[in-house]
Amino acid sequence: KYGVDMINTVSEFVSKIGGHAKAADYFGVSVPAIYNWEARGFPLWSHQMVRAEAQRRRISVSASLLEVTRPERKAKAKRRRAFGAAAE
Repeated sequence: KYGVDMINTVSEFVSKIGGHAKAADYFGVSVPAIYNWEARGFPLWSHQMVRAEAQRRRISVSASLLEVTRPERKAKAKRRRAFGAAAE
């Protein structure tokens, strides 16, 4: 869409925006969280920020990079139910 290079991985995106520390600052998370994202993919809440930064930098991001690969909300709800049941 914008540039010649297509970003296909979290690692490539992190590199394009200046490394792990800058990515952590941009997203408001810790550096270890960025390393986790490299293994697991971007969390759903960050997708709009990824799109905005890619557009600002005029870089192309593959659609597969922003696919939801894990059911975050279901997992969180399941943990809440498990901990709530244990506390009762």
